[in-house]
Amino acid sequence: MGLTGRKEELLPWLSTLLFRKAYNGIKPMQGEDFLKNMVMMVANERLMLHDDLDNLVSKEKLIEVIYANTKLNEKEVIDLFNKGLIFPVEQGLDNPLYHASITIDFLRFLTKLQIAGYPAKLQQKIAEMYFPLFWDMCTDIDYEISSFKNDKGRDPSKFEVAYLRVINEWAAADMMTSIEEKILKLEPEGNRELEELIKEEAQKRNRLKKKANFGFQENQIKKVISEIWLSPLKCFQGREIKAFVDIQSINWTDSEKKLLWGGHFDFALCDESGVIQIAIEYNGGGHYGKSSNESEEVRKRDSTKKSICDKAAIPLIILTAEFALLKEYQKIFKMFLTVFKAKLKQADSDILFNHIQQVLNSIITNGFTADKLDLNETQLITPRLEMYKSQGRSDMLLALLWQVCSTYRKLPELTTTLTKICN
Repeated sequence: MGLTGRKEELLPWLSTLLFRKAYNGIKPMQGEDFLKNMVMMVANERLMLHDDLDNLVSKEKLIEVIYANTKLNEKEVIDLFNKGLIFPVEQGLDNPLYHASITIDFLRFLTKLQIAGYPAKLQQKIAEMYFPLFWDMCTDIDYEISSFKNDKGRDPSKFEVAYLRVINEWAAADMMTSIEEKILKLEPEGNRELEELIKEEAQKRNRLKKKANFGFQENQIKKVISEIWLSPLKCFQGREIKAFVDIQSINWTDSEKKLLWGGHFDFALCDESGVIQIAIEYNGGGHYGKSSNESEEVRKRDSTKKSICDKAAIPLIILTAEFALLKEYQKIFKMFLTVFKAKLKQADSDILFNHIQQVLNSIITNGFTADKLDLNETQLITPRLEMYKSQGRSDMLLALLWQVCSTYRKLPELTTTLTKICN
């Protein structure tokens, strides 16, 4: 699809915020279908996202795009450049390259700044921060694809790449919305505070990815937890692992000892006495770092953390970016916590065992063990299933149920199984 033409041809892809608005406006049960449709459209090149290189255009082409998609006339568009309100995101060989979609997004935000009474100087400072920061988030998709390769040991398929891109688009949209809201909440005359915010963001932008900004995604997870895990139950965020584990009674490896003292749980959900009931880790965008070395270190640390939880018999579940960004996934997480909390002590381990066994059999029967990683996971899950049943550990069985359905991306089966357990 070209960058110029009738306005109606450009709107579907020129604002990622339209993408968010469309998703938020649909019925909850349609969420999965909406996401699948977006992935299909991106995979078949029928929808352009912000990370698409066709968004990078010359100044002349950008002027055409702005003119075609706003009520501005040509003189007003030129005036935006003269006032320093539009910035390039890349330096081309001959000319700087501008980002069509980000520019349209910023012009929408600029209108809000003008209505709020922000002076021209501050509008310019915000623009200077906005363009490179947004582009940094878009290009974070390179790390997501690299993480997939390291995790699965293969290149992602066309549809898997499209899925990663859609999720990355969603994350960038939410982060920029969060940034915009924080700026707009400041008083127009609060120049000093605003300048400090912009200065801080400019310093961070090379490392400010989906997860980092204002703790947005982890705060979304915390909101879900706070709805279910009510007082007098306790929830600790970012607390050291050693606070929840009997260090002396278990034979730890050197790597486990190191992480016990230096590592933490993203969320530790405890009873009223502070005894941990379940650990929750959030592996959002950027979790695996930028380089292959960073990624390998993170994976070793994650593996060690799992080992610690196994030895200490602490249920552990891992959330991916979807659980902070998509309402359908948040509903599943909320449902799981509700069941975990309600059935923690009285759940019948035999019933749980049978439910998980049915899910596993369905996955294997229907051929969802697509690669060696899946087969290895299955081999590791089965003995744990038997062990937790014999121990009567319904809490560990529930955590295993989460792992099974997450590993094979069988979340509908998780929802069905949780519903059966509730009944």
